[in-house]
Amino acid sequence: MELEKEFDPTFEQLKLHVKSLLDFNTFQYKDSYLGRRFDSRLRALHLDSYNAYWDFLKKDTAEQEKLLSELTINVTEFFRDNTVYDAFIKRKNRKNPYMECRMLRRKRSV
Repeated sequence: MELEKEFDPTFEQLKLHVKSLLDFNTFQYKDSYLGRRFDSRLRALHLDSYNAYWDFLKKDTAEQEKLLSELTINVTEFFRDNTVYDAFIKRKNRKNPYMECRMLRRKRSV
């Protein structure tokens, strides 16, 4: 059975280091999420430990950017539903755009 990430002291150290180095609050994320992201970078770099990854990360700014990109949620579009977005934009005299958007979705689902 694999050791849980939250009980792995090197995992906790890496979280602290990443928080400090990248100004990214790793403690706002679940350990399972962070573990998957860290492990992905370890595999990509053929490294075998969090300590080895930290040694590499602190010296390599390109890797810092790659890790930050993997840790953050990259949204490609503000609205994924183009029909709702188009209707939203066309409305000129809206009082509460959020509520109008919700009403449009309700009408479409009925």
